[in-house]
Amino acid sequence: MRRNNWNEAAAAVAISETSVCEADRELDLRVYSSRLIGSDPDLVMHGGGNTSVKVEREDLFGEVRRVLHIKGSGWDLDTLDVPGLPGVWLDPLEDLRRLETLSDEDMVNVQRSLLLAQSSPNPSVETLVHAYLPFKYVDHTHATAFLILANLEDPSQAIRDIFGDRLAVVPYIMPGFALAKAAADVYDANPDCEGLILLKHGHFTWGESAKESYDKIIEHTNAVEAYIAEKTGRADFEKTVTRVRAQSGDKVDMLPLLRGAVARLRGEHHGGSARPVILDLRASDRARAFGERSDLDVLARRGCASPDHVIRTKGSMLVLSGDDDPKTVESAVQSYADRYRQMFSTQNARVGGGKIMLEPHPVVA
Repeated sequence: MRRNNWNEAAAAVAISETSVCEADRELDLRVYSSRLIGSDPDLVMHGGGNTSVKVEREDLFGEVRRVLHIKGSGWDLDTLDVPGLPGVWLDPLEDLRRLETLSDEDMVNVQRSLLLAQSSPNPSVETLVHAYLPFKYVDHTHATAFLILANLEDPSQAIRDIFGDRLAVVPYIMPGFALAKAAADVYDANPDCEGLILLKHGHFTWGESAKESYDKIIEHTNAVEAYIAEKTGRADFEKTVTRVRAQSGDKVDMLPLLRGAVARLRGEHHGGSARPVILDLRASDRARAFGERSDLDVLARRGCASPDHVIRTKGSMLVLSGDDDPKTVESAVQSYADRYRQMFSTQNARVGGGKIMLEPHPVVA
Protein backbone atom coordinates (compact mmCIF):
# COMPACT_ATOMS: atom_id res chain seq x y z
CA MET A 1 0.00 0.00 0.00
CA ARG A 2 1.18 3.53 -0.77
CA ARG A 3 2.13 5.66 2.20
CA ASN A 4 0.93 9.27 2.36
CA ASN A 5 4.15 11.23 2.90
CA TRP A 6 2.69 14.73 3.06
CA ASN A 7 4.22 16.70 5.93
CA GLU A 8 2.92 20.17 6.76
CA ALA A 9 6.19 21.27 8.36
CA ALA A 10 8.19 20.14 5.32
CA ALA A 11 5.70 21.84 3.01
CA ALA A 12 6.14 25.11 4.92
CA VAL A 13 9.93 24.84 4.70
CA ALA A 14 9.65 24.19 0.95
CA ILE A 15 8.33 27.71 0.39
CA SER A 16 11.41 29.77 -0.43
CA GLU A 17 12.11 33.01 1.44
CA THR A 18 12.67 34.65 -1.95
CA SER A 19 9.15 33.75 -3.09
CA VAL A 20 7.50 37.09 -2.39
CA CYS A 21 4.34 36.69 -4.49
CA GLU A 22 1.51 34.20 -4.16
CA ALA A 23 2.27 32.64 -7.56
CA ASP A 24 5.83 31.80 -6.51
CA ARG A 25 4.67 30.31 -3.22
CA GLU A 26 2.16 28.13 -5.06
CA LEU A 27 4.94 27.07 -7.42
CA ASP A 28 7.13 26.10 -4.45
CA LEU A 29 4.34 23.85 -3.14
CA ARG A 30 4.02 22.39 -6.64
CA VAL A 31 7.71 21.46 -6.48
CA TYR A 32 7.28 19.94 -3.01
CA SER A 33 4.35 17.69 -3.90
CA SER A 34 5.90 16.75 -7.25
CA ARG A 35 8.98 15.47 -5.45
CA LEU A 36 6.78 13.51 -3.05
CA ILE A 37 5.18 11.80 -6.01
CA GLY A 38 8.49 11.18 -7.76
CA SER A 39 10.10 9.81 -4.59
CA ASP A 40 7.82 6.76 -4.81
CA PRO A 41 9.04 4.92 -7.93
CA ASP A 42 5.86 2.87 -8.01
CA LEU A 43 3.74 5.96 -8.73
CA VAL A 44 5.54 6.97 -11.93
CA MET A 45 7.52 5.30 -14.66
CA HIS A 46 11.14 6.44 -14.98
CA GLY A 47 11.13 10.07 -16.11
CA GLY A 48 7.35 10.02 -16.39
CA GLY A 49 4.41 11.61 -14.69
CA ASN A 50 3.31 15.22 -15.03
CA THR A 51 2.33 17.88 -12.54
CA SER A 52 1.01 21.41 -13.01
CA VAL A 53 -0.30 24.46 -11.19
CA LYS A 54 -2.32 27.42 -12.47
CA VAL A 55 -1.33 30.84 -11.12
CA GLU A 56 -1.75 34.52 -11.97
CA ARG A 57 1.12 36.75 -13.09
CA GLU A 58 1.50 40.21 -14.57
CA ASP A 59 2.65 40.53 -18.16
CA LEU A 60 4.95 43.29 -19.43
CA PHE A 61 2.02 45.70 -19.56
CA GLY A 62 1.08 45.09 -15.94
CA GLU A 63 -2.03 43.13 -16.88
CA VAL A 64 -2.80 40.15 -14.65
CA ARG A 65 -3.01 36.98 -16.72
CA ARG A 66 -3.40 33.28 -15.99
CA VAL A 67 -0.34 31.07 -16.32
CA LEU A 68 0.01 27.28 -16.37
CA HIS A 69 3.26 25.97 -14.90
CA ILE A 70 3.77 22.36 -16.00
CA LYS A 71 6.62 19.87 -15.84
CA GLY A 72 9.01 20.35 -18.72
CA SER A 73 10.51 17.68 -20.93
CA GLY A 74 13.72 16.22 -19.56
CA TRP A 75 12.86 16.67 -15.89
CA ASP A 76 12.06 13.89 -13.43
CA LEU A 77 9.53 14.45 -10.68
CA ASP A 78 11.83 13.24 -7.92
CA THR A 79 14.38 15.97 -8.68
CA LEU A 80 12.03 18.63 -10.06
CA ASP A 81 12.80 22.27 -9.35
CA VAL A 82 11.27 25.58 -10.38
CA PRO A 83 13.13 25.78 -13.74
CA GLY A 84 11.57 22.41 -14.61
CA LEU A 85 8.07 23.90 -14.43
CA PRO A 86 7.97 26.28 -17.41
CA GLY A 87 5.18 28.83 -17.44
CA VAL A 88 2.77 29.03 -20.39
CA TRP A 89 0.08 31.67 -20.92
CA LEU A 90 -3.12 29.77 -20.21
CA ASP A 91 -5.89 31.60 -22.08
CA PRO A 92 -4.45 30.93 -25.57
CA LEU A 93 -4.01 27.27 -24.63
CA GLU A 94 -7.69 27.07 -23.76
CA ASP A 95 -8.60 28.75 -27.06
CA LEU A 96 -6.95 25.85 -28.92
CA ARG A 97 -9.76 23.58 -27.81
CA ARG A 98 -11.98 25.22 -30.45
CA LEU A 99 -9.86 23.67 -33.20
CA GLU A 100 -10.95 20.42 -34.80
CA THR A 101 -7.42 19.08 -35.21
CA LEU A 102 -3.89 20.10 -34.31
CA SER A 103 -0.78 18.20 -35.36
CA ASP A 104 1.87 17.26 -32.82
CA GLU A 105 4.34 19.59 -34.52
CA ASP A 106 1.95 22.54 -34.44
CA MET A 107 1.00 21.78 -30.84
CA VAL A 108 4.64 21.79 -29.71
CA ASN A 109 5.30 24.97 -31.69
CA VAL A 110 2.35 26.89 -30.28
CA GLN A 111 3.17 25.80 -26.74
CA ARG A 112 6.73 27.05 -27.14
CA SER A 113 5.45 30.34 -28.55
CA LEU A 114 3.40 30.87 -25.38
CA LEU A 115 6.26 30.31 -22.93
CA LEU A 116 6.94 33.12 -20.49
CA ALA A 117 10.66 32.47 -20.93
CA GLN A 118 11.93 31.16 -24.24
CA SER A 119 14.90 29.53 -22.50
CA SER A 120 12.51 27.13 -20.74
CA PRO A 121 12.31 23.44 -21.65
CA ASN A 122 9.45 22.26 -23.83
CA PRO A 123 6.23 21.89 -21.85
CA SER A 124 4.94 18.35 -21.45
CA VAL A 125 3.19 16.67 -24.37
CA GLU A 126 0.15 16.51 -22.06
CA THR A 127 0.10 20.26 -21.38
CA LEU A 128 -3.32 20.66 -22.96
CA VAL A 129 -4.88 17.97 -20.75
CA HIS A 130 -3.72 19.94 -17.69
CA ALA A 131 -4.86 23.22 -19.25
CA TYR A 132 -8.39 21.98 -19.94
CA LEU A 133 -9.01 20.61 -16.43
CA PRO A 134 -10.36 23.59 -14.40
CA PHE A 135 -8.35 23.07 -11.21
CA LYS A 136 -5.36 24.81 -9.71
CA TYR A 137 -3.27 21.68 -9.13
CA VAL A 138 -3.37 18.70 -11.52
CA ASP A 139 -1.31 15.50 -11.19
CA HIS A 140 -0.77 12.67 -13.66
CA THR A 141 0.70 9.42 -12.36
CA HIS A 142 0.78 5.83 -13.55
CA ALA A 143 1.21 3.48 -10.63
CA THR A 144 1.65 -0.19 -11.47
CA ALA A 145 -1.78 -1.00 -10.05
CA PHE A 146 -3.45 1.55 -12.34
CA LEU A 147 -1.59 0.21 -15.37
CA ILE A 148 -2.80 -3.29 -14.48
CA LEU A 149 -6.34 -1.97 -14.14
CA ALA A 150 -6.23 -0.06 -17.42
CA ASN A 151 -5.15 -3.16 -19.34
CA LEU A 152 -7.92 -5.47 -18.21
CA GLU A 153 -10.33 -6.78 -20.82
CA ASP A 154 -13.12 -4.67 -19.28
CA PRO A 155 -11.39 -1.97 -17.24
CA SER A 156 -14.47 0.24 -17.07
CA GLN A 157 -16.36 -2.38 -15.09
CA ALA A 158 -13.49 -2.85 -12.65
CA ILE A 159 -13.22 0.91 -12.22
CA ARG A 160 -16.93 1.12 -11.45
CA ASP A 161 -16.57 -1.74 -8.96
CA ILE A 162 -13.85 0.14 -7.10
CA PHE A 163 -14.89 3.77 -7.41
CA GLY A 164 -18.48 3.92 -8.59
CA ASP A 165 -18.82 7.32 -10.28
CA ARG A 166 -15.85 8.89 -8.46
CA LEU A 167 -13.49 8.33 -11.40
CA ALA A 168 -14.38 8.86 -15.06
CA VAL A 169 -12.82 6.83 -17.89
CA VAL A 170 -11.19 8.23 -21.04
CA PRO A 171 -10.81 5.69 -23.90
CA TYR A 172 -7.32 5.10 -25.28
CA ILE A 173 -6.05 7.78 -27.66
CA MET A 174 -2.43 8.52 -28.50
CA PRO A 175 -0.96 11.47 -26.56
CA GLY A 176 -1.58 14.83 -28.16
CA PHE A 177 -4.37 17.22 -29.02
CA ALA A 178 -7.05 14.57 -29.60
CA LEU A 179 -6.40 13.01 -26.19
CA ALA A 180 -6.59 16.42 -24.48
CA LYS A 181 -9.94 17.19 -26.07
CA ALA A 182 -11.31 13.74 -25.23
CA ALA A 183 -10.21 14.03 -21.58
CA ALA A 184 -11.80 17.48 -21.32
CA ASP A 185 -15.04 16.20 -22.85
CA VAL A 186 -15.16 13.28 -20.40
CA TYR A 187 -14.63 15.64 -17.47
CA ASP A 188 -17.32 18.04 -18.74
CA ALA A 189 -19.74 15.10 -18.86
CA ASN A 190 -18.75 14.06 -15.32
CA PRO A 191 -18.06 17.34 -13.45
CA ASP A 192 -18.48 15.73 -10.03
CA CYS A 193 -15.76 13.11 -10.54
CA GLU A 194 -12.58 13.12 -8.40
CA GLY A 195 -10.23 12.10 -11.18
CA LEU A 196 -9.80 10.54 -14.59
CA ILE A 197 -8.38 7.23 -15.72
CA LEU A 198 -6.95 7.55 -19.21
CA LEU A 199 -6.87 3.97 -20.44
CA LYS A 200 -3.29 2.83 -21.00
CA HIS A 201 -2.03 6.29 -19.98
CA GLY A 202 -2.61 6.48 -16.25
CA HIS A 203 -4.40 8.39 -13.53
CA PHE A 204 -5.26 12.10 -13.19
CA THR A 205 -6.21 13.82 -9.95
CA TRP A 206 -6.68 17.46 -9.04
CA GLY A 207 -7.46 19.90 -6.29
CA GLU A 208 -7.40 23.51 -5.21
CA SER A 209 -4.34 22.69 -3.09
CA ALA A 210 -1.30 20.54 -3.77
CA LYS A 211 -2.17 18.39 -0.77
CA GLU A 212 -5.72 17.75 -1.95
CA SER A 213 -4.54 16.35 -5.27
CA TYR A 214 -1.71 14.34 -3.68
CA ASP A 215 -4.07 12.82 -1.11
CA LYS A 216 -6.29 11.59 -3.92
CA ILE A 217 -3.35 9.93 -5.69
CA ILE A 218 -2.54 7.91 -2.59
CA GLU A 219 -6.16 7.08 -1.73
CA HIS A 220 -7.08 6.04 -5.26
CA THR A 221 -3.93 3.98 -5.79
CA ASN A 222 -4.40 2.14 -2.52
CA ALA A 223 -7.99 1.36 -3.48
CA VAL A 224 -6.85 -0.22 -6.76
CA GLU A 225 -4.06 -2.19 -5.08
CA ALA A 226 -6.53 -3.55 -2.53
CA TYR A 227 -8.94 -4.55 -5.31
CA ILE A 228 -6.26 -6.39 -7.28
CA ALA A 229 -4.92 -8.08 -4.16
CA GLU A 230 -8.43 -9.31 -3.34
CA LYS A 231 -8.96 -10.66 -6.86
CA THR A 232 -5.53 -12.23 -7.36
CA GLY A 233 -4.12 -12.84 -3.90
CA ARG A 234 -1.05 -10.86 -4.93
CA ALA A 235 -0.26 -7.69 -3.00
CA ASP A 236 3.28 -6.96 -4.20
CA PHE A 237 3.20 -3.97 -6.53
CA GLU A 238 6.70 -2.67 -5.87
CA LYS A 239 9.03 -2.20 -8.82
CA THR A 240 12.26 -3.92 -7.85
CA VAL A 241 15.49 -4.01 -9.80
CA THR A 242 17.89 -6.80 -8.83
CA ARG A 243 21.39 -6.71 -10.22
CA VAL A 244 23.66 -9.62 -9.33
CA ARG A 245 26.89 -11.00 -10.71
CA ALA A 246 26.68 -13.48 -13.55
CA GLN A 247 27.15 -17.08 -12.55
CA SER A 248 29.56 -19.57 -14.05
CA GLY A 249 26.87 -21.19 -16.19
CA ASP A 250 25.66 -17.94 -17.74
CA LYS A 251 26.39 -17.46 -21.43
CA VAL A 252 28.13 -14.13 -20.91
CA ASP A 253 30.35 -14.69 -23.96
CA MET A 254 27.32 -13.75 -26.04
CA LEU A 255 27.07 -10.27 -24.59
CA PRO A 256 29.84 -8.65 -26.70
CA LEU A 257 28.23 -10.16 -29.81
CA LEU A 258 24.87 -8.65 -28.93
CA ARG A 259 26.41 -5.34 -28.00
CA GLY A 260 28.29 -5.14 -31.29
CA ALA A 261 25.25 -6.05 -33.39
CA VAL A 262 23.08 -3.42 -31.72
CA ALA A 263 25.83 -0.79 -31.98
CA ARG A 264 26.18 -1.39 -35.72
CA LEU A 265 22.42 -1.24 -36.20
CA ARG A 266 22.24 2.08 -34.35
CA GLY A 267 25.00 3.43 -36.57
CA GLU A 268 23.13 2.36 -39.71
CA HIS A 269 19.96 4.04 -38.46
CA HIS A 270 21.79 7.35 -38.06
CA GLY A 271 23.77 7.00 -41.27
CA GLY A 272 27.15 6.79 -39.61
CA SER A 273 29.53 4.58 -37.69
CA ALA A 274 28.57 2.24 -34.87
CA ARG A 275 26.97 3.79 -31.78
CA PRO A 276 27.88 1.73 -28.70
CA VAL A 277 25.41 0.69 -26.02
CA ILE A 278 25.81 -0.45 -22.43
CA LEU A 279 24.21 -3.75 -21.44
CA ASP A 280 22.64 -3.96 -17.98
CA LEU A 281 22.63 -7.61 -16.90
CA ARG A 282 19.67 -8.74 -14.80
CA ALA A 283 20.25 -12.18 -13.31
CA SER A 284 17.71 -12.30 -10.50
CA ASP A 285 15.75 -15.43 -9.69
CA ARG A 286 12.66 -13.90 -11.33
CA ALA A 287 14.59 -13.07 -14.50
CA ARG A 288 16.06 -16.57 -14.66
CA ALA A 289 12.66 -18.17 -14.11
CA PHE A 290 11.21 -16.11 -16.96
CA GLY A 291 14.08 -17.02 -19.28
CA GLU A 292 13.62 -20.72 -18.59
CA ARG A 293 9.91 -20.84 -19.48
CA SER A 294 8.95 -23.19 -22.28
CA ASP A 295 6.66 -20.52 -23.77
CA LEU A 296 9.29 -17.78 -23.73
CA ASP A 297 9.09 -17.16 -27.48
CA VAL A 298 5.35 -16.56 -27.25
CA LEU A 299 5.57 -14.32 -24.20
CA ALA A 300 8.45 -12.30 -25.66
CA ARG A 301 6.24 -11.16 -28.55
CA ARG A 302 3.03 -10.69 -26.60
CA GLY A 303 3.85 -7.10 -25.70
CA CYS A 304 4.50 -5.20 -22.51
CA ALA A 305 2.02 -4.03 -19.91
CA SER A 306 1.26 -0.57 -21.29
CA PRO A 307 2.42 2.27 -23.56
CA ASP A 308 4.12 3.72 -20.48
CA HIS A 309 6.38 0.67 -20.46
CA VAL A 310 6.87 0.51 -24.22
CA ILE A 311 8.71 3.85 -24.10
CA ARG A 312 11.52 2.05 -22.27
CA THR A 313 11.25 -1.56 -23.40
CA LYS A 314 9.74 -1.49 -26.90
CA GLY A 315 6.74 -3.70 -27.57
CA SER A 316 8.59 -7.00 -27.62
CA MET A 317 11.93 -8.44 -26.59
CA LEU A 318 14.64 -10.27 -28.49
CA VAL A 319 15.12 -13.96 -27.65
CA LEU A 320 18.51 -15.55 -28.27
CA SER A 321 19.92 -18.98 -27.54
CA GLY A 322 22.99 -19.13 -25.32
CA ASP A 323 24.68 -21.09 -28.11
CA ASP A 324 24.11 -18.55 -30.90
CA ASP A 325 27.20 -17.70 -32.97
CA PRO A 326 28.13 -14.17 -34.18
CA LYS A 327 26.33 -14.57 -37.51
CA THR A 328 23.14 -15.80 -35.82
CA VAL A 329 23.14 -12.96 -33.29
CA GLU A 330 23.65 -10.39 -36.06
CA SER A 331 20.82 -11.91 -38.08
CA ALA A 332 18.48 -12.01 -35.09
CA VAL A 333 19.08 -8.32 -34.32
CA GLN A 334 18.53 -7.35 -37.96
CA SER A 335 15.32 -9.41 -38.12
CA TYR A 336 14.07 -7.69 -34.98
CA ALA A 337 14.77 -4.31 -36.57
CA ASP A 338 12.97 -5.34 -39.78
CA ARG A 339 9.87 -6.29 -37.77
CA TYR A 340 10.04 -3.02 -35.85
CA ARG A 341 10.26 -0.99 -39.07
CA GLN A 342 7.29 -2.88 -40.52
CA MET A 343 5.27 -2.31 -37.34
CA PHE A 344 6.07 1.39 -37.42
CA SER A 345 5.20 1.71 -41.10
CA THR A 346 1.85 -0.01 -40.58
CA GLN A 347 0.88 1.98 -37.50
CA ASN A 348 2.13 5.27 -38.89
CA ALA A 349 -0.08 4.81 -41.94
CA ARG A 350 -3.01 3.94 -39.68
CA VAL A 351 -2.81 7.31 -37.88
CA GLY A 352 -2.28 9.33 -41.04
CA GLY A 353 1.51 9.46 -41.08
CA GLY A 354 3.81 12.15 -39.76
CA LYS A 355 5.35 10.14 -36.92
CA ILE A 356 9.11 9.79 -36.53
CA MET A 357 10.48 6.30 -35.95
CA LEU A 358 12.76 5.69 -33.00
CA GLU A 359 15.87 3.55 -33.30
CA PRO A 360 14.67 0.06 -34.34
CA HIS A 361 17.04 -2.03 -32.22
CA PRO A 362 15.87 -4.27 -29.35
CA VAL A 363 16.32 -2.89 -25.84
CA VAL A 364 15.45 -6.05 -23.88
CA ALA A 365 16.98 -9.40 -24.80
